[in-house]
Amino acid sequence: MRQRLIELGCAPDKVKIQRIALKLQDMPFRLRQPQRDGTVTLVFAGRFLEKKGLIYALQAVHRVLQEGRKVEFRIIGDGPLRSQIHSFVVENHLQSCVHLLGFLKHADYLREMREADIFLHPSVEASDGDTEGGAPTTILEAQALGMPVLSTIHADIPNVVMQGKSARLVPERDSEALSEALLDLVDHPKTWAEMGQAGRQHVEAYHDVNREIAALEGKYRDILQGRGEG
Repeated sequence: MRQRLIELGCAPDKVKIQRIALKLQDMPFRLRQPQRDGTVTLVFAGRFLEKKGLIYALQAVHRVLQEGRKVEFRIIGDGPLRSQIHSFVVENHLQSCVHLLGFLKHADYLREMREADIFLHPSVEASDGDTEGGAPTTILEAQALGMPVLSTIHADIPNVVMQGKSARLVPERDSEALSEALLDLVDHPKTWAEMGQAGRQHVEAYHDVNREIAALEGKYRDILQGRGEG
C-alpha cells in the first residue's frame, strides 16, 4: 500500500506505515493437532466478492476431496456472489462437507476460527481492478489464534505473514498451485503446530494493539510538533 501511494505521487517521506492492530488478549492461542478421525477443518471468512477468491478455495477443496482426503470447509460470510458459490457447491455435490454459515456475530466467528485447523483465503485482483488494498484482518486473526494460513501473493498479504513459516502463499488464480499447497498441508499435520507458533509470534511482534497505539500516538505527536515549529 505504501508503494502504491508513492506511485500515485506522494512523497516517500510522507508515507508512514501504521500496522493493523489486534486485541490479542481476546484471541487465545491454540496449538493445532490432527483430529482423531483424520478430518481436517478448513475455514474461510469474508464477503463473497471476486477479490476474496472464494471460488478458487472451493476448487482447491474439491480437488482435495477427489484425492480422497477427509476435509470439512466452513465458510463464514455472504455477499453478491452467493448464488455462484451455492451453485458450485451443489453442482459438485459438496453439500456434505462444505457449509455456508453466513455472517456471524464476532464471538461466533472467533469460535469457528478457534476450532478450525487451516485458514484458507486466496485473494485476487478482481476483473474491475478491485484488490484487498492492504491485507485481510482475518489473516492476522487466524495467525493470532494459531492457525496455519494458505493464501496468495496479493497486495500486502506477503507483508503480514511469515512466508514459508506461518503461511503458504501461491500465485493468484492458480487453482493447481493452491490445490497442491492445500494437499501438502492436509497431508502433513505435524507442521501445523510450528506454523501456528510462528504466526502467533509474528502478530505479537508487529500487530499487538498496545504497541500499535503507542506507535500511532507517536506519529500524531510528531505531526503536532512539526506544525508547532512551523
